[in-house]
Amino acid sequence: MGRNAVRLCALAGVVAVGAWWNVGRASEEPRRGAARLSDLHWLVGTWHDPKTDGGTREHWFAPAGGAMVGVCRMGVDAARSMYELLLLEESDEGIRLSLRHFRSGLSMARGPDAIGMTLVKLESRRALFERTDGKERTRLTYERTSPQTLRCVLEKQRADKPWSVEFEFTRVGDDASDG
Repeated sequence: MGRNAVRLCALAGVVAVGAWWNVGRASEEPRRGAARLSDLHWLVGTWHDPKTDGGTREHWFAPAGGAMVGVCRMGVDAARSMYELLLLEESDEGIRLSLRHFRSGLSMARGPDAIGMTLVKLESRRALFERTDGKERTRLTYERTSPQTLRCVLEKQRADKPWSVEFEFTRVGDDASDG
């Protein structure tokens, strides 16, 4: 076998190993730019978690006009509740999630700026968002674990220690039979 044939075989081997490596890693790579709001339609509906303090209710509207809106109420009454406005939008970088927290009277609960996150991983009924402004490492995962159950996990670093909270929502209302 000539020297060029050996080089060609070695190059083919490197390409084959690289292709094999990337196939195994493909599910780990972000789908930036490829995902559409319609891929997140499984969030749509009204969801309730009675186990949190006073209960948490979250509602997602169907995608329309390049955006998908969600609202969340956490707490027992207006004086002690927190409200959250969530906005999913398609952009050149992929799907962006912006959220903002409010207290009674729509006073800002946490600073003047919305928290921005980017969709970094999307599976069939699981979406992982990560904070992109460099202020603190934050991850938010939504996962539809059954037709009637939506799991939401918020993970952060607080004082250099991992912190997380989990919501186990059940579908409620007229859309309780939707899948």
